[in-house]
Amino acid sequence: MGDVDGIVEISGRFLMLEWKPTANLSTGQRLMYERITRFSPANVVVVVGDAATMQPVQYQHFWEGRRSEWFQGGLEAVKEQFKKWARFALGDGSLIRRRAVEITPMNGLNPQQFRSLIIRPTLRRLDLWSEAAEELLLGTAIQESALHYLQQIGGGPAMGVWQMERTTHDDIWTNFLNGRVKLGLNVLGPYTKPEATRMVWDLAYACAMCRVHYLRCSDPLPAAGDIAGQAAYWKRWYNTPLGQGTVEQYLSSWRNTMGEMP
Repeated sequence: MGDVDGIVEISGRFLMLEWKPTANLSTGQRLMYERITRFSPANVVVVVGDAATMQPVQYQHFWEGRRSEWFQGGLEAVKEQFKKWARFALGDGSLIRRRAVEITPMNGLNPQQFRSLIIRPTLRRLDLWSEAAEELLLGTAIQESALHYLQQIGGGPAMGVWQMERTTHDDIWTNFLNGRVKLGLNVLGPYTKPEATRMVWDLAYACAMCRVHYLRCSDPLPAAGDIAGQAAYWKRWYNTPLGQGTVEQYLSSWRNTMGEMP
């Protein structure tokens, strides 16, 4: 049994608030929040601080069966999280999510099928397959879109399950594929010219663009099975030091989707 310290509903979506005196969730609480957010249109924010004086010191966010790291922040930071959720619930990104749900289960694409039916044949067609590359592309898609979203929530520029922006897409074609005719033709497939919006509806094309993006990196790919190394590689070369993602988030996303790391 448990109680809820606060809950609000907007347009059929729910935000639950849990106050805690310390950043210690029991296994039962963690599993409950992961399952509530995985199987219903709900988000949970766990706030650590003094509920009587409304003075939080850190917070954690649960969504779609996933959980963030603990963030340091006071009342204003927590309020901003609530505002972001309200904007989403009121419509920012809701159409995008509805379209995604129409073609995927509630939890997103099945990761094993996505790996074997999209990533593997695409990489083999490009003659760029390795188990390490296959695993890195799967982890990147899990982290970037949860294998769920086809466009960045809130109207941002990222597209497809690998959430690549148009500027990155166009730069790859201009400064890398432009001089590699055979590879470029294999990436294009039956089409005659590249178009960034194709990454939204063509999973194989989006997969190819992600693999070519990593192909430009100077460091070799981490070994297959080295999920921590792949997380660090993603952060350095894909999310970049300027991005908001973290290695810890990547690892958490992998565990929540695939189970414990090998």
